[in-house]
Amino acid sequence: MAYNNAIPQPTDRIKSSQNDILQNFSSIYTLVGVDHVNFDDVSGNQGEHNKVTFPNYTPTGSPTAVVDAPILFSKDVAGTSELFLLPEAADALPAERNISGAIRLPNGECTLPSGIKLKWGLASTPGNGDGTLTFAAAGLNNFSTLYTVYTTIFNAAGNPSATSEDYVMRVYQYSASQFSVVTYLSSSGTRGSAEFSWFAIGV
Repeated sequence: MAYNNAIPQPTDRIKSSQNDILQNFSSIYTLVGVDHVNFDDVSGNQGEHNKVTFPNYTPTGSPTAVVDAPILFSKDVAGTSELFLLPEAADALPAERNISGAIRLPNGECTLPSGIKLKWGLASTPGNGDGTLTFAAAGLNNFSTLYTVYTTIFNAAGNPSATSEDYVMRVYQYSASQFSVVTYLSSSGTRGSAEFSWFAIGV
């Protein structure tokens, strides 16, 4: 018998509704035991969480933001349940944030619970040393706003030659969708192709 929230009725006699009441107690015990330390545990931790399980949000989609209460929930993303944070309605970055999903590749990205987005990758400049990395072309999403981007000369072959060590680079412009760099030899000022790693921060 399932939980029955309509008992006891004012006209019920205990001997007639005892089984229903016992079933309700059993259903409540089962409910509390899901992810929690239950009533009769001797550890003193009754009511505390053993773990927290997030089934996909129902109805399908996302909840609505409320005042003074951020919301954690799960929903399906391409066949995988992922954890989202929906900040309170007055948050400066009100959009929901996928805080468990990420692109875990050499060109990758993730979103922090604060809404800050991190992207990283490997690239190289062409022979003239002047190149632009477009996030979408690297398999990544654009920022709404890119705050800063850092780059470092990177030699994939691990060659510590004087030439590779002599290369320097600088970022000369960036936007929400891309950034541009130039690489050159510091000793001669000659532009040339160079591999580099990059790290970008924004929202």
